[in-house]
Amino acid sequence: MSEIKNEQTENAAVLPRILPPKKPRGCFGCLKFGCIGFLIFSVLLYIVIQFFCFNGKPLTISKETTFITEPLLSSGKFVDYFKAVENEVYPKEMKTDDNGYRLIVQTLGVIDREDWADKPTLVNLLNPLENLPERVSQIYEKLGLEYDPDFKPTVKIESPKSFLQHLDPDGTKDLIKNYETFTEEHGYWTIQDFPQLETYINDNTAGLDILAAAVRKKTFCMPMVRYRDDAPLLEVMTPVEIETMRAFARAVQCRAFFRIGNGEIDKAIDDILTLHYFARHIVKQGPLFDGMVGLSFELTAHRVGINAHPKHPAAKEQLQRLLNEREKLPPLCSFDESMKRERMFCLGLLQDMSRGIIYNNVFERLPAIGDCHVYDYNEAMKVMNRCFDEAEKADADMDTYIEKNLRSPSSLWTIIKRFPTAKGRGQWVGTMMTIILVPAAFETGKNAWQRTDIQQDLMMKGTVQLIQEMKPSAQPATEVLLEAPFADMYAEKKIVFCRSGAIKIKEEKKRSINPPSGKEK
Repeated sequence: MSEIKNEQTENAAVLPRILPPKKPRGCFGCLKFGCIGFLIFSVLLYIVIQFFCFNGKPLTISKETTFITEPLLSSGKFVDYFKAVENEVYPKEMKTDDNGYRLIVQTLGVIDREDWADKPTLVNLLNPLENLPERVSQIYEKLGLEYDPDFKPTVKIESPKSFLQHLDPDGTKDLIKNYETFTEEHGYWTIQDFPQLETYINDNTAGLDILAAAVRKKTFCMPMVRYRDDAPLLEVMTPVEIETMRAFARAVQCRAFFRIGNGEIDKAIDDILTLHYFARHIVKQGPLFDGMVGLSFELTAHRVGINAHPKHPAAKEQLQRLLNEREKLPPLCSFDESMKRERMFCLGLLQDMSRGIIYNNVFERLPAIGDCHVYDYNEAMKVMNRCFDEAEKADADMDTYIEKNLRSPSSLWTIIKRFPTAKGRGQWVGTMMTIILVPAAFETGKNAWQRTDIQQDLMMKGTVQLIQEMKPSAQPATEVLLEAPFADMYAEKKIVFCRSGAIKIKEEKKRSINPPSGKEK
């Protein structure tokens, strides 16, 4: 029976599957897909047209964008930030004998040409050596001096490191390391300790005496140089003379150490004061970098312990003289003044980019941005200007400001939002350059000024205490007398005043850095 059923089942006709009839697509379906395609095409076309046809607006000169509105370059379309900084820092005594830098140029020349040629610095890359004669002649002209191309200086100032490097070019004798280690530990040196430096002292004495006289004049201003009025700002505002001045400061410190070792305390005090006067001139020379170099001269002076040699302790009258002379020093240029010049420098870089000068090879973190004309640099400069406005506030917190206002310029969503329009692209460039330039300058500069204030306070209080005790030989010169905590961007430190009369900075521990995430809110 089951076999009959199976056979019937197998032979049964298979009924076809009945499906609903297909509806014709009609005009509405075609229209829907056509609209979607047209919308995608329109968006792409809009982006292409915006990017290649509607370029960034011409730069508008205003307080909101360029911060200053004059002077202008010869074209009348851009601010002359170079001239603006010159107007800020050049004194009315620039071409008179009250400018101590004139004395330096008259006796030592403008720069050490060989040293400049050997240093692969950014200054050399932007200022090729074939421009050197023109650079020197401009400096003479701005100082009101007659340029003599055949001038040969009869005196010199050389850093001890440079001198020892010539004696030990391959470093096998460790002359530089031995000198630095010895002076750091003892705070002085003698001919018996370093007979190689006897020639150095003899060769540099006349030059250092001229420098001491120059920095005690009313002003000490070094001219800035450019080869055309529209030269890129980075080319003209990194003067090689700043590095030369750094070598000068080290030479003064070396002689101060030598005089302390010989018991010539009054002459060592003169060298310490030379460094203080030197610092006060250099700190107001240009943008923030120049200011921080000047502040480093303050630390160079503070590291000279007038009481360092146990056999030649300073007398009470000598300590009192040093204290009195330090109290009469002119004030240092303020952080706010230096940041104003730094603002002009940074805005000048953005303006250069709006003129087609690309700094990608200088700022490695900045991606290639292509044709500058597709960005609205008015928006870029507004972004940077607002950040500098924030930095001017007494309670400025740059990390929080960046987190809230300068959201990550490299995030995919930010790029998608900003790149369709010239305005958005300008905001992107401004955000990128601002994050690169402003917060680091603000934090490092603020820390440098705070650290200098602490050093000066400890130095004055410590010297007073030494005068009151007047037992310099009863305690080790390295013993800490006063100390103050200090936290910079990277480490927790202590600034200490030793019985030697010197300031030392001791690192306690590394700080944990938690930079802002930069995520979109």
